Amino acid sequence: MTMRPITAEGSFREAQHLHRFASRTAALPYRVLLALARYIRTRRDYAALGEMQDYLLADIGLTRLEISRVQKRHRG
Repeated sequence: MTMRPITAEGSFREAQHLHRFASRTAALPYRVLLALARYIRTRRDYAALGEMQDYLLADIGLTRLEISRVQKRHRG
């Protein structure tokens, strides 16, 4: 194994990589919570649209078929 010399630039780069890794790792739970909140909000919104009567959906320019298509597209 060869040892590389420690330089100020090398140490700085390693510190940057470590900082970037730590930042991304620390942000992971936050991103997971955001995704979960988005999922819950989307399901709640689809449920609310599904409970609306047809004439109310027509007032906002939607049909039940459009709601189902968008819902299926979001499910993957």
